[in-house]
Amino acid sequence: DGFREPVAGFGVAQFANHRETNDVGCNATFVERDFNVFLKAKRNIPKGCEICVSYGKDYFARTGETQMKWHVYN
Repeated sequence: DGFREPVAGFGVAQFANHRETNDVGCNATFVERDFNVFLKAKRNIPKGCEICVSYGKDYFARTGETQMKWHVYN
């Protein structure tokens, strides 16, 4: 439904789905400042659209998670 409470230990990535770095579907980026990490929109994200960001090229190798390919239709 698009609404959820933050879960401790999951960080801001829990609110954004992964897209490849050069994928046009990336509409946000991670910003590190003063030992904090934020999500910053690269362009306007309309209400109801998912937030998509690259988790980094090594994310899935480090976590052991599998990567699923999706297409964004915004």
